[in-house]
Amino acid sequence: MSLSEALRDLGLEALPENLTSVAAAKDHEPKLLGVVATAYEAMRRAALGEGVHLAAASGFRSVTRQVQIWERKFRDAVAYMGDRQSSLCKVLEYSAPPGWSRHHWGSDVDLVAGELIDDARLEADDWEECGPCHSAGVWLSAHAHEYGFCRPYDEFRGGFLVEPWHWSFVPTSAPLLSRIQRLDWKFVFTKESFEGADLLADQVNRLFHDFVLAINPRLR
Repeated sequence: MSLSEALRDLGLEALPENLTSVAAAKDHEPKLLGVVATAYEAMRRAALGEGVHLAAASGFRSVTRQVQIWERKFRDAVAYMGDRQSSLCKVLEYSAPPGWSRHHWGSDVDLVAGELIDDARLEADDWEECGPCHSAGVWLSAHAHEYGFCRPYDEFRGGFLVEPWHWSFVPTSAPLLSRIQRLDWKFVFTKESFEGADLLADQVNRLFHDFVLAINPRLR
């Protein structure tokens, strides 16, 4: 059984027919599960009514696409750093291994705001005071919970670095966290051939805790 099939059996990779397109940043075509898309659009319209322009830079991402992103970043890191373990740690700062990305679920969205709707870069500095997304971050911090959203990586807990752009729809994503724990990830990664899968298998218990479970408590 492929990784994608294993995830789909547990509802951890959204099916294309269940996805809906949402208002997007320039040159992006993100999709979310229907109920998540509805909540996102309601939140976006409310923000717009208060002068805050939001758009989605990323939504659902398939396992196949995650493998492509992961391998590109891993190979680039190895070429620069020369050491596979150091490269793994570097890539893991912001990128989830295939199978562990919350974007597989169709419940999570990466947002940009204001002038970055035409740029769609995802950089933490943009959300700091005086950054182009700061006012959007303030609005989201005050109101996103009203629409069911919160940030999984709101602070550093030993895994991913802080991602102020990443928002998760709690009613959908929280129940899925228990499902992802049902898989034997050491066995899964041992059978996978993407770059760095062997390193993930060797360190799976610690990494799974840090990069899957160490999130905002509201999502557990």
